[in-house]
Amino acid sequence: MMNWYFGLSEASIDRQDHGWCGLIRVAVRSARQNTSLVPHMLYDGAENEFIKEISDAGVRVIRHRVSFYDRLQQVSKTRPGYLAIASGAFLRVEIPLIETQSEFALYTDCDVMFGQSLNLRDIKPANFAAAPQFSQTDYDNDMNTGVMVMNIASLRQSLPEFTHFIHENLNAGWPGCDQEHYRRFYKGQYSSLPTTLNWKPYWGINEDAGIVHWHGPKPLMARRLVMNPDRVTNSDWKKLFATNPRAYEHYIAVWDAFSDGIPKTLFGHLDVLESSGGAGWVLDGDDCLRPVSLSVFVDGERIAAMNNGAARADLQRIYSSDIGGFTFQLPTRFCDGGRHTVAIHDERDQPIQLKYLTGLSRQFEFS
Repeated sequence: MMNWYFGLSEASIDRQDHGWCGLIRVAVRSARQNTSLVPHMLYDGAENEFIKEISDAGVRVIRHRVSFYDRLQQVSKTRPGYLAIASGAFLRVEIPLIETQSEFALYTDCDVMFGQSLNLRDIKPANFAAAPQFSQTDYDNDMNTGVMVMNIASLRQSLPEFTHFIHENLNAGWPGCDQEHYRRFYKGQYSSLPTTLNWKPYWGINEDAGIVHWHGPKPLMARRLVMNPDRVTNSDWKKLFATNPRAYEHYIAVWDAFSDGIPKTLFGHLDVLESSGGAGWVLDGDDCLRPVSLSVFVDGERIAAMNNGAARADLQRIYSSDIGGFTFQLPTRFCDGGRHTVAIHDERDQPIQLKYLTGLSRQFEFS
């Protein structure tokens, strides 16, 4: 067993096209299913429903703010949006202060999936072990801090000097947040991590990958690009996707399998409800392009199955979603002029609280 850490700031939790809540849910679930890791979440923010959910799932949530937060604030005055991202990214720097029980610990970004059991017992770096980012071979110049096996005592010893180095270089104009600081300060002093422990979808399909890292387009955007490769989005993400669309499609399916059964935040409208049937739309709040299976109940009896696969111009315009619409028909036996209760259930067979726009008909009430 090894302690596993990941970090998040409340300010970045709703970052566009990232879907951190869904990413963390899958990271935790896949770790539970496939590894013996003990999950710890470093969190800079206030209590909310998602944090309660993660805590209830067995993750130890540790509230922490980096000691040089005030310096990040100064940088953000000339780099809009920097503080929200950096305050979460730099949390990993202070793991050696927080971990006090183990000699080694695993850190990952939030956007990972654990594909199989991990053998980390033989990875004992002098400082930390990391894999390349874009290249599969360039450990010296292309190191990625998205997955690291950390030597806690060693990093704790060098932390004061490393923190000073960060202070001195926050305005150096280096790309990203923490990564370039690790690359430069520990140059020649970190160990090689197998690429299977920080595998990227743009490298292709690898059945031996223990940790798949959604570096680049996250599942939300990758799904959009699978459906429409010409979609306008971040140019760097689009280039990474274009290197191996088939692999992205493969890992989206893996992602969906891990997501199956996790409670979703569904929202939508029932636009029409008549004795002959109804129509409306439903979207997944975490991933508006994820297909959703639905069931229709009348007076407690399941009478129809459907999905939200129909395209609607209003949903495309407002939510950039190519799906969402549904229709259903009701058996003629309900056309009896009586009063009936109609309910729409989600994949877990729980009723969805949809708004009803057109008012209740005389024969039917919506629940």
